[in-house]
Amino acid sequence: MAKKPGFIHLLSVTLVLLPFVSLELRSQEMSQEQKEVWGMEEQYWHYVQSRDVEGFSTLWHDGFRGWPATSQTVITKDSVTGWILTAKKNGYVMTSCLLHPKSVQLFDNVAIVLYAVSYVWKHNDGSLEGTGRWFKIIHSWMRVGKEWKIIGSLSATLPGNDEP
Repeated sequence: MAKKPGFIHLLSVTLVLLPFVSLELRSQEMSQEQKEVWGMEEQYWHYVQSRDVEGFSTLWHDGFRGWPATSQTVITKDSVTGWILTAKKNGYVMTSCLLHPKSVQLFDNVAIVLYAVSYVWKHNDGSLEGTGRWFKIIHSWMRVGKEWKIIGSLSATLPGNDEP
């Protein structure tokens, strides 16, 4: 039986929107406090995408320690904006960013967030960086007063090009 063009179009739209639908369904399974912390992760990527160094800096605790996939050593709060400053200086534009939350676990005033992210930077010459590459990220957040601050992180490249 031949498929109608309308069905193919509907299937294409569904496949494009599926990651966003599944993210929404997963976020509905979270408590209000877990949603608040996950919202901070979304804010993190909003700041990255808009290359807002000042906003991005507000997310980090002064005693932060982390080990990003792109660094050979542990970094502190003073180093967290380096990759955004480089993108801003070179005129790179983030053209896509997909987030897949895996876990948001609360322990009193600390939250551990695990997720996968894939993002693409467009360079001035039109070339793309990051296509098909996924990272796994762990952020540890601590409630400080009424705000959540990142106190620790670790990231690594996921093997292969399959979406997690």
